[in-house]
Amino acid sequence: MPLLMGCVVIGTGTDNNDNADDNEDSTTGDGDPTGDGDPTGDGDPTGDGDGDPTGDGDGDPTGDGDGEPEEWCGLQDGPDRPWFTLDQYGDPLESGSDLAVECGFQGFFMIEIDPDLGGFIPDSEYVPFHVVLDVDGYNVGPSGHFAESDFDIFVGCCDDYYGYCYEPYSLRLYPPDMIDDLSVIHGVPAQLTVTMTGPEGPVEQTLDVQMWAMAEDEYDWEFCTYEYPDVEPLPIGGSPIPD
Repeated sequence: MPLLMGCVVIGTGTDNNDNADDNEDSTTGDGDPTGDGDPTGDGDPTGDGDGDPTGDGDGDPTGDGDGEPEEWCGLQDGPDRPWFTLDQYGDPLESGSDLAVECGFQGFFMIEIDPDLGGFIPDSEYVPFHVVLDVDGYNVGPSGHFAESDFDIFVGCCDDYYGYCYEPYSLRLYPPDMIDDLSVIHGVPAQLTVTMTGPEGPVEQTLDVQMWAMAEDEYDWEFCTYEYPDVEPLPIGGSPIPD
C-alpha cells in the first residue's frame, strides 16, 4: 500500500496577530486601555481636564459641591490684589461721609452697608468680614463699641428660583438697645473699621464718618418707634390662683 506523505508547517503566529493587538488602545475598542471609563488615567472620565469625575463643572473631584464654581457672581473687576469698597444706598462710603441709621424692614433700627470686592479667588462662596463702629460718647454696646459684628458675605452665584436669593450680601449693624432716642447721635463723629479676610490675609479700612440719625419725614421711622398703648389686663374668671 502506498504511503501518503505530507508536511506540516508550524508557525508562531506573532507576526500579524500580535501587531494587530499592539495597534489596539483598548480591548474594548473605545480608546480606554484600562476599561474603567477613564481614557487618560487622570481620574476624570469626562476628559475635560478639570479633575472632576462628576462632570458638573465645579472642579471638585469629591463631588460634594465645594469646589471652585465656574464663576464668582459676587466679585467685581478691579485691581489684581484683594480689595473692597463700601457704599450706602449706592453712594460711596468714604472718610467724611455720613453714615445713616434707618428703620429696617424687620422693625428694628439698623445701619446697612453694601460691600463690593474682588482681586482674589475665595476659598469658598462666603468671604468673612468683621465690622466695628465707634460713636463718640455712645460706645455702650456689649463689646465696648457702639456696634460690632461678624459677617459672611456671599460671592457665589445664587439660584433665584423663588424670585429672591436668601444669601447675605450686606453688612447690617444694630445700635445698642439702651439708647432709646437715636436722634441723639445725629451729627456725632464716628469711626468705622471694616476688615475683610481672604486667602492672602486680612484687608482693613478705617473711615472717619459722621452719623446721620434723622428721619427724612415723619413716617420713615414710624415702623420702628411704634409703641403699643398700655391697656388693663383681661380679667380671668374663676377663683384666684393660690400662692
